[in-house]
Amino acid sequence: MSCLNLKTLSNYKDKPSLLFFSSGLGAGGAEAMLFRITKHFKKSDCNVFIINLTNQNTLEEAFKYLEVDVIHLPISRPIVFLTRLFLLLRFFKEINLIAIIGWMYLGCVASSLFTAILPGKHKLYWSIRQSLSFWHSEKWLTRIVIH
Repeated sequence: MSCLNLKTLSNYKDKPSLLFFSSGLGAGGAEAMLFRITKHFKKSDCNVFIINLTNQNTLEEAFKYLEVDVIHLPISRPIVFLTRLFLLLRFFKEINLIAIIGWMYLGCVASSLFTAILPGKHKLYWSIRQSLSFWHSEKWLTRIVIH
């Protein structure tokens, strides 16, 4: 996990914060777009947090260069996942969290669940980047989610 804990909470209380849930930080097009978006928000003086749900971390150093807090919440390790989830809930209920954004499918599901259990009302956004050139070749469930 990153250096986030309740002791460093005062570093994050003054500015608005955005929380992204991502299914990975690989080298794909969606991850590159996430990088460009977070770069914009850092320029506008927001705290930006990315919760990485997998071990794909090709772009992690680039995000850290922008001073974006990358937090590993590995769904493949249930005990670590639940322990960190509890700590994150305690942390994020104390800061000025203005939006929770799901990035790609797994990130959207995780962001919805996190929003449901986080105390308070928070805006939730989903971002699914999908080329629709092969719409009919997509699985039926994928088409429903996109629609």
